[in-house]
Amino acid sequence: MEYKVIVVDATRGIMDDSSLQKAADNLAEQVNEAIQAGWEPHGAVNFCETENENPHLMQAMVRKGAEAAVPANA
Repeated sequence: MEYKVIVVDATRGIMDDSSLQKAADNLAEQVNEAIQAGWEPHGAVNFCETENENPHLMQAMVRKGAEAAVPANA
């Protein structure tokens, strides 16, 4: 089994006077691409802020079986 976390910087969505929706859409796009590559979401989307209060959205992903033998960056 493989595990990875997709992280999207949401700072731009807030600082550019647009909604957090742009960051959420970006995360959804990356998660959908990972699903097509054999990854599965693991748990809910998480929101956190760095020590500089920069917001980020994250989604944990797992991959099992034959696909896991292929490097994650392939």
